[in-house]
Amino acid sequence: MDAADAPSQDNGIQVNTLHALRIECKYLRYALEFTPALLGQEGENFVGQLKKLQNLLGHLNDASVAKEMLLAIPKETQNGVVKRYMKKQDKVIGKSERKAENALRAFLDAENRASLGAMLGRI
Repeated sequence: MDAADAPSQDNGIQVNTLHALRIECKYLRYALEFTPALLGQEGENFVGQLKKLQNLLGHLNDASVAKEMLLAIPKETQNGVVKRYMKKQDKVIGKSERKAENALRAFLDAENRASLGAMLGRI
C-alpha cells in the first residue's frame, strides 16, 4: 500500500479520495465561475470557499506525494535530512487535514447548501 492508498492520519479517509474531492471542487468552481452575474455576492463567496478548500486539499496531496516519494528511499540510505523532511511532511499533512476538515464542514453546512440551491435556482 502506498501513501496515496493509505488512510490520512486522523480521519481515515484515503488521500487519493481527498485528491478526487479536490478535482470535483475544481469542476464545480469552474462551472460556477462562468455565471458570475447570475450568482452575485453569494456566488463570489461560494467560489471563494471552493478555492480555499481546493488549496487546502492540494497542500495535503502535495505533502502526501512528497512523503510517498521519501518512503520509497531505502531505509539504509536515508540520512538525517530525509528523516527531518519526512517529519515535516507529517506535520504539514496533519495541519492540512485539520484545516481541510474545517473548510469542508463549513462548505457542507446547511446554510451554505441552501445558498447554493438558491444560486442554482436563479440560473
